[in-house]
Amino acid sequence: MDTSKISLARVLALLVFLLAVQSAWADVWDGVTKTRAKKENIDGKDYFLIESAANLAWFSDTVNSSTAANVKLNAKVVANFIDMNHKPFVPIAAGKGDKYYGGIFDGNHVVIRNLSVSSEHISAIDKKYGQNIAFIAALDGGIVKNVVLDSVYIKATTDIGSILAGDANKISVGTIIAWQKSGTVEGCYASGIVYNSGKGQAVGGIVGNADSGIIRNNLSIISIQISGSQAYVGGIIGQAKDKVRIESCVYDGGKFINDSSAHDGGVIGLRYENNVDLVKNSYYDENDVNNGVASGSSDGVFSAGRNDFYLFC
Repeated sequence: MDTSKISLARVLALLVFLLAVQSAWADVWDGVTKTRAKKENIDGKDYFLIESAANLAWFSDTVNSSTAANVKLNAKVVANFIDMNHKPFVPIAAGKGDKYYGGIFDGNHVVIRNLSVSSEHISAIDKKYGQNIAFIAALDGGIVKNVVLDSVYIKATTDIGSILAGDANKISVGTIIAWQKSGTVEGCYASGIVYNSGKGQAVGGIVGNADSGIIRNNLSIISIQISGSQAYVGGIIGQAKDKVRIESCVYDGGKFINDSSAHDGGVIGLRYENNVDLVKNSYYDENDVNNGVASGSSDGVFSAGRNDFYLFC
């Protein structure tokens, strides 16, 4: 089988070009307006069409106000470009894990720029919201694909135990997903900053914490800044439990800024010991991060110099 190679530098250059082109048609959120999205049947499934930033805010609010424990509403981004304008955003399926997103969210490769999620802001709305901090707080059985978050800002100050008791309940912090109970996260991209100052967090450039499911074909160039203690931090995922499959993911976000005793890895922070063969073909830049996995097996995780990165397509 022929395999073509595209250097990461060329991919990033293309992304920068596309971001600049799309910004000419940006829909900018005012931080308040929430407009009901239209619905359309696509391939036999009903989807809400996200045509604007206000539609995205409405979709998050609709999921969060649902009485279902697992909300299986589908959405597809069809806007030319969305600018969330650094206004505080409440995650989809916000909470301590008492509500999950179980639908299909198709970002459709449309750029969502300047998304801002702060644990301080969302905890002021509801204290339990501070447990899971990302674009989508909790995923169970759903599919999140082709989401492009450019210049995202995630700030997590919540301490472990302040919402759910016990060392097992780390505060989950990601860009795309905070806590993945199950489901699939694929074809996503994130750039921007994740800032951690809370104690006992699982912090990832794509997913914060995952029990099971699939994480594949994702690229993170997130700058991760750590000042909270007892954290496990990974360029792709903070904590990967026994049944998490990670395939063909790349982290190239530069050096971690680690001002604490946090454990950091280029791909994975904490990898559970029974997760022995579920990680494949995932890479990090050896010039920026010393280890691919902070704690646990490094099987399936590889280092490379910046000029040696390749995406296989």
